[in-house]
Amino acid sequence: FSLAGDGRLSGTFTYDPDDEARIRTAVLTGGLTGADLESTVDAAGVVEIDLALQRAWRWQDWQLGLTLKAQHIILHQRSIPLSEYEDDDLFDRGRNTRDHHHGNLSLAFARHWGQWQWHSSIENLIERDFEGPLGETYHLRPQWRMGLARKTEWGLLSLESDLTARQGFDLVSDTQWHDVEWQFQVHPKLDIAIGGRWGQKG
Repeated sequence: FSLAGDGRLSGTFTYDPDDEARIRTAVLTGGLTGADLESTVDAAGVVEIDLALQRAWRWQDWQLGLTLKAQHIILHQRSIPLSEYEDDDLFDRGRNTRDHHHGNLSLAFARHWGQWQWHSSIENLIERDFEGPLGETYHLRPQWRMGLARKTEWGLLSLESDLTARQGFDLVSDTQWHDVEWQFQVHPKLDIAIGGRWGQKG
């Protein structure tokens, strides 16, 4: 069994052009309050938590893996008028959040050539749409990832990339991640991994 999670959040300020006229009028009348402004602070987020059971088969230099997943999808959306905005409320878990539960499958393949290993995976083979708290739809789609690793006398060096973008949601953009990692042994029972990740919007 394994437990893994992935979360992405995004926020923005949505300016109402008519607020400029409201502020100019307020300078003359002195009657402006925060409730008179229509600009908003908006936030959105998607979190995927997977409880997974894995099974692997090997044939010569090939390896096939199948993962059964119980998924918890958390969708967050909020649009806050300036008069109500507080920093702690923007991503408040207790407000404007919708939870979904879903079963899914993933496949992984690997091929060995001496010190080299090629591997690829397809996540979330079962497509499904989920509705967010403000009506936007999150499209859960299959996502393809590929990597290459090589064993050296200094450890295992690996590179991995998303070949298809991870689906966005509302303000959260589609994203492709690229990872590099160096794993080395410091003790027969202890390995250390050092790496980095960078992303690009799909």
